[in-house]
Amino acid sequence: MKGCVGIIGLGSMGASIALNLARNGYKVSVYNRTFQKAEDFVKENPDKGFMLCRTLEDLASSLPSPRVVMSVITAGAPTKAALSDLSSFLNPGDLVIDCANSFYKDSMQLGSEMAKKGILFADCGVSGGKMGALLGPSMMFGGSPEAWKLSEGIIKDICAKTPSGEACAERLGPVGSGHFVKMVHTGIEYALMGAIAEVYDIFRREGFSSDQCAQIFKRWDEGDLHGYLTEITSKVLEHKDKKTGKGFVEIVSDKAHMNGTGTWTVLSALELGCSVPSIGEAVFERIFSSESDLRSAFKHDSKGPGISIDSSEAMQALYLSFASIFSQGFDLLLSASKKYGWGLDPVKIAQIWEAGCIIRSSFLPKIRSAFKKNPDLPSLMADPEFKSMEEKNGQSMRRVVAKGVLGEIPLPVLDSSLSYLDDLSHPLPSNLIGAQRDYFGAHGYERTDEEGFFHTEWEEGGEEIKRQ
Repeated sequence: MKGCVGIIGLGSMGASIALNLARNGYKVSVYNRTFQKAEDFVKENPDKGFMLCRTLEDLASSLPSPRVVMSVITAGAPTKAALSDLSSFLNPGDLVIDCANSFYKDSMQLGSEMAKKGILFADCGVSGGKMGALLGPSMMFGGSPEAWKLSEGIIKDICAKTPSGEACAERLGPVGSGHFVKMVHTGIEYALMGAIAEVYDIFRREGFSSDQCAQIFKRWDEGDLHGYLTEITSKVLEHKDKKTGKGFVEIVSDKAHMNGTGTWTVLSALELGCSVPSIGEAVFERIFSSESDLRSAFKHDSKGPGISIDSSEAMQALYLSFASIFSQGFDLLLSASKKYGWGLDPVKIAQIWEAGCIIRSSFLPKIRSAFKKNPDLPSLMADPEFKSMEEKNGQSMRRVVAKGVLGEIPLPVLDSSLSYLDDLSHPLPSNLIGAQRDYFGAHGYERTDEEGFFHTEWEEGGEEIKRQ
């Protein structure tokens, strides 16, 4: 037996982590707010040696010092309440790890409150879904070096491993950084899924069956687009509904729900002044999908002009969109790191995401290599390999987006991914906006040929004034 760990919350993720810990030789004390659920869980797994705890005090008493407790319950108020109650039974030096999808600022506040009591606190983003949590998730740890020292062995035992055997778990920075990185991970996930769905929509409107679409994505997953999301897309598309015999996706409503993490990503990007247009469009599309009354008022039978898009060009468009989306995500990570002084290492993050998580794909080793070669890379798209991706796939992406527009197919994620790349390498028309703002609001502007800030007296002879 390696040691003892407490688990609070036995939903699908908490139960899976508990089983993962037990499989890896840990003695696990389990607690759930609804005791019956905890009791049933222990009865269903009689050979795992779980210690059943009726109260949080029982949980704390069952663990040796320094205690390590992992909380896997609903983020927000439930997490705050449970951990506040738990802290009454802990001693200075004990460690609490929040493994829920908590907002990073909530984690920072909770960490500060725990620190006043001498209790170590860490926020750990966990990705991989139920099966990932069971077999080995990607784990993004934010906390003090002392907290990491106490839990590193545990976390690295249960996390996923890269193909070369490296742990997909690392300490990324202080409290807050773990959940921030997980939040951005989920924002990237939203955008990747949105891009995949748009390409599927192109094929569907061309008349491809779900089986035909499944074969296309299966073929892509065997090549450059290999990744978890591409893999499950082919599996979902080939699945048949047992009730109707139809392709499963044909009977699924086009309302895509979300838990709010994607929204947090966009709001955080706005707060940090970082552009993530593809993630933003993916979130807006999810919101739009749920606006049933609005959409029903505009439904019509027209399928739009017929279009024909070659599957190889569609693959190239999706491939370049993925590159653009990952670039935006890492821009946001590094912006937050700079603001908060976290010292996030993009090489570590790419390693953590290389296996176990939802966005694992063939892009992660490339991202890892890019930042390893040049730690000061201003943007992922500035790396020679990623520049080459744009050169090889750019024209195909333009043709796909253009044909989609002409065929009345909305492609917001693909289009914004392309626009982001163009924005990186072309002058923006914001010079006109700067002049307009100065005209109506005297907000001032910068010149291209002289340093400083200027204002033009538009209604008084057009004289220019240098303000600083």
